[in-house]
Amino acid sequence: MGKQKTDHKSLHAGWIQDLKVANIIKIDGAKLVCLACQSNFTFKQKSQLEQHIKTSKHENLAKKFAMDPQRQILLSEAVESQSNKPFYKNMCRAFISAGIPWKKLQNPVLQNFLQTYTGRAIPDESTLRKNYLPQIYAEAIEEIRRDVGTNPIWLSVDETTDACGRYIANVLIGSLKKDEPSKSHLICSKQLEKTNNATVTKLVLDSLQMLWPGCKQDQIEAKFLLFITDGVQYMLKAGKNLKVIYTKLLHVTCLAHGVNRVAEQIRSLFPDVDKFVANMKTAFKKAPSRIAIYKEKCPDLPLPPNPVITRWGTWLKATEFYGQHFNEMKDIIETINNDAASTLQYLDEIENKLLKVNGNIGKAVIEKFRTVIGKNPDLEKLKQISSILEGESDEELNPAEVAAFNYAPLTSVETERSFSMHKFLLSDRRQKITPENLEMELVSRYESLTED
Repeated sequence: MGKQKTDHKSLHAGWIQDLKVANIIKIDGAKLVCLACQSNFTFKQKSQLEQHIKTSKHENLAKKFAMDPQRQILLSEAVESQSNKPFYKNMCRAFISAGIPWKKLQNPVLQNFLQTYTGRAIPDESTLRKNYLPQIYAEAIEEIRRDVGTNPIWLSVDETTDACGRYIANVLIGSLKKDEPSKSHLICSKQLEKTNNATVTKLVLDSLQMLWPGCKQDQIEAKFLLFITDGVQYMLKAGKNLKVIYTKLLHVTCLAHGVNRVAEQIRSLFPDVDKFVANMKTAFKKAPSRIAIYKEKCPDLPLPPNPVITRWGTWLKATEFYGQHFNEMKDIIETINNDAASTLQYLDEIENKLLKVNGNIGKAVIEKFRTVIGKNPDLEKLKQISSILEGESDEELNPAEVAAFNYAPLTSVETERSFSMHKFLLSDRRQKITPENLEMELVSRYESLTED
């Protein structure tokens, strides 16, 4: 039998772990590199490495090395070999997609584990941030451009305040296709000095240039057809600004926001029901003994919905549940006390149901509905387009553009979800991350999680 080839990387990784010198001894192919001494070695025995780290020269240089973090970073990067670059890039991509802070690589146990079982030197977090995050971000932007191609697009923008008190605006885009719904892409996440129509207008213009660099206004005008926002005044003004530049643009406010405002009006008109729902929520919150009674009494009945005011429609779902199962809930509470279609079609359905509600309450709710929906800038035009898609004729509208709206989104829900991802990345332990790095990581992570 031939002599079995030695796996130097695994062997060296084991030595480094045993001697706890991962911060100063790195693996470069078949060699070991001492960052403190700036020397490389081809040790064949673990004892040789042990003797080296015990020399007075190494000990003195190691102390100086430990006191100079910048030098540690530079030398670590210098050791990085060509063969390690794909590994480092894939590690960076994996950490972004999984939402793992790169600072975790400084954990000695994790570092030794990765080094032992991959047989590779583990990079410093600054190496990933400086060398590979920009590459992955650039690839994400290119992937967005490839997916959009020459299709017309919808664009949605929304704003929030982050954990550091900064105004953050996220911009999502997607293709308008006649045959299928589009995939949404987070194209940018920018910090705004102020939130007004001017800053939002500029943000949209910059986002379009990022998507189509070098394109002229008339070229973009033929592609940018739908603008989706919430209904605040500065967003409505931004929509008017953009429609001056892009004459084919339709601006709609998020229908989910609008319906939610109607739902809030309904909730305010039923204070006793609202109090009942809130009390029921409290009754089963962190109460395992009460939940056990519930499951014993009604084993086939799911637990009541947990309404959250900021989550659209959950209160109405809760009231519907309690209305359908009122007798069962009454029995359970007595025991506990003793124990201690398309978006537009949905919109039409909502209006039709509200019209059937009699009395002053019904009148108040339908007035609220019509006030909120009536302020939606181009909703009537979209209803007209919807009618054409269903077979009605109209010689004024371009057939190709009409077909592109077949799967057009009419809510900004995806933009709201992108803020949840932003909040996850900007935790209370990561508030020193720069806005630029946060944007690159957020865009890259969003793209990785929405891959087909």
